[in-house]
Amino acid sequence: MWQRLRAELNPLIWLVYLFFPVCDLIGRPFSEAVYGYAALILFVYFYRKSYQDWAIRFRYLFLQCVIIAAFTWLYGAEYFSLFIYPVSLSGNDPRPRTSYYVYATVFFAVAVLYSFGRIPHDVNFFLSSVPTILMLLLMPVVVRSLSQYIRVANELEAANKKIQALVKQEERQRIARDLHDTLGQLLSMMALKSELAGKLIDRDPERAKREIADVHQTARAALKDVRHIVSSMKTTSWDDEIRSAREILDVAGIVCRYERTGLPRWSPLKESILSYILRELVHNIVKHSRAKTCSIMIHHEPETIFLIVEDDGIGFSETSSGGSGIIGMRERLAMVDGALVYEPTSRGTRAVITVPVTAAQAGRRSE
Repeated sequence: MWQRLRAELNPLIWLVYLFFPVCDLIGRPFSEAVYGYAALILFVYFYRKSYQDWAIRFRYLFLQCVIIAAFTWLYGAEYFSLFIYPVSLSGNDPRPRTSYYVYATVFFAVAVLYSFGRIPHDVNFFLSSVPTILMLLLMPVVVRSLSQYIRVANELEAANKKIQALVKQEERQRIARDLHDTLGQLLSMMALKSELAGKLIDRDPERAKREIADVHQTARAALKDVRHIVSSMKTTSWDDEIRSAREILDVAGIVCRYERTGLPRWSPLKESILSYILRELVHNIVKHSRAKTCSIMIHHEPETIFLIVEDDGIGFSETSSGGSGIIGMRERLAMVDGALVYEPTSRGTRAVITVPVTAAQAGRRSE
């Protein structure tokens, strides 16, 4: 609803420049100004319709040109500058011929007004009108280029979202296949062996013990397969993620400082999780913080990896960036016994991520 309301109101903002014609009409006798008020009402109506009905836009732009020419004829050459409205709108039309038609209409109207002396044959007037003339010539080009840029950006964003959705769907299908092909058979085997051990526990305890030992060994193999599936997920490396974060921050106009002390010896799983955490934090900074600078530091100690991301924005509350993002980061960190803490600072917000690197964990990873 808000997007539709904004689309409705945006064109009307430019009508603020009609304040000057209105002030001029107020200073004139009512019998003279009444035609101007009626013409302004029609002008606003045609201006609004030219945004709503693209198929016959030139008709409304032509009628705007006629009204502006009438204003210039009746009230003075200064109304000549109002031609900027139809000329600019023609640049917003995806069909280039609309601009050509409007240019031709404006040129014809100016030629008629000049021929009948409604535009002064004066060098000083011409020199004072040079900025207006340049705007009339360049505005359609500028508006058309901006419209094309916005259109391409929207199409690119839509394509990226579609690609991301397809990648996620493919990744889910791949994980589902891996889980079915590996865990499905192992769990079925564990169910059969545990059922057999339950039947043998009274008749043949020794064999039942062997079956239970097989169940335990199968469970360990299943756990190892799960860890392998998780660690082999398609992910971006830390260096690639840092490069992407710098590009995103640069596009958003945020100065990025990156510092790396020590060389973390992390597993692919930890590299994947920390890359994901960095991506989410940078997204939150760009979307919510209004920051000017952002510092990223990764520091490695013998038993802990520290990732510190700090900005000089407006501060942070966990609800401001969406609970699911924070929950998702903490869920992933829980896989490696990591933690995420947000700390307010005098300059903005600091996020501190800690991931332990201990011998015990190394032993668990090797299981």
